Amino acid sequence: SHCTASDTMMVYTFEKIIIPNVFSPNGDGIHDDWEIKAIGAYPNLIAEVYNRGGNLIFKSDKGYPKAWNGTYNGNKCQDGTYVWKLQFTWYDKRIYEASGHVNLLR
Repeated sequence: SHCTASDTMMVYTFEKIIIPNVFSPNGDGIHDDWEIKAIGAYPNLIAEVYNRGGNLIFKSDKGYPKAWNGTYNGNKCQDGTYVWKLQFTWYDKRIYEASGHVNLLR
């Protein structure tokens, strides 16, 4: 005799987020902002940037609607390496986090 069975499984797929490790906010129109690709797929995403001393110098609104332009309180940040942290909640209600470094070169 033939037996058949079926089941249902929920599969979540993640769109790859491309996070540049360098940008150059020098006003030439090329890589002037720290643009994160595929960010639109993560409407809950919040990005934070910290300076070498560990101070928060940038925090995005949900969805990263406006990219970091290399300033803090209206002043140009110095060339150097900055730490970024990303956090978002996915459909399964779990909180996902990632971190890394970005280099600012004018």
